[in-house]
Parts: sequence; structure tokens; C-alpha cells
Amino acid sequence: MGVAFKEQVNARLMVSGGFRTDFGYIDPVEEKGFPNNNRRALYTFDVYHVNLGLGYGFKRGSIIMGTQYSNGRANDQQQIVNLTEPVEFISDSQMPLTGPISNNVQLRYNDISVYLGFMFNFLQEKAIGNLHR
Repeated sequence: MGVAFKEQVNARLMVSGGFRTDFGYIDPVEEKGFPNNNRRALYTFDVYHVNLGLGYGFKRGSIIMGTQYSNGRANDQQQIVNLTEPVEFISDSQMPLTGPISNNVQLRYNDISVYLGFMFNFLQEKAIGNLHR
């Protein structure tokens, strides 16, 4: 889900922005072994994105640059390995840092992105006038 806005400041300058969600809809698979679950895809959490950009139109195209901030969090996620009370020995039947795995991981996700877009119209030679076309 998302909402966006676009405001034409003048014939060549545009401001745009928006808010969107990225909901984690995949349930984690039960009973995974350590080598198979040691990756970030194991965690399912919702991420929220806010962006703001500035666009400039010229004779045969436009350029837009902006930034996006993303934030997500989740509580009570399953540990990849037991670091709370680890079993720290290696034997033929057990790998290091294994033991009972609990759901006590708190996940925090913050991301800042910068984007740059460029559009050039090879077919149209007359002035665009604004960025809506």
C-alpha cells in the first residue's frame, strides 16, 4: 500500500514524494537446521518507506533525484544460533554455538537510499513543457 504526491512548481520543476509499506507476508519455515537458516531471509518484518524527490524537465527529457528512508522492526524473532546460553563445544554430532534456540531476537532495520533517474526522449524534438508527459 502506498500514497504519493507530485507537485508541479513551475513549467520545468517538480517535487514528488510518498509513503509505502513493504509487509513481510511469508511465514518462517518450521524446523530449520543451522546451515539452512543462517541468512536474513529468515526474519519476516514490515518495512515502511518515505521518499522525497526533485525533478527538472528540459527540452527532450527530465532528470529526478531524491532520497528514501526505510524503517522496520520486529520482536520475538527466532535466533539463528543460541547466543543466550550457547553450547560451545564441537563434537561429531553437534556444531558450535548450538543448543535450544529461542524467540528472543529484536530486529531493527534502518536504511537511507539516494536515487537518480534520467529520461531522454529520442523521438520527440519539441519542448516537453512540464514533467507530466
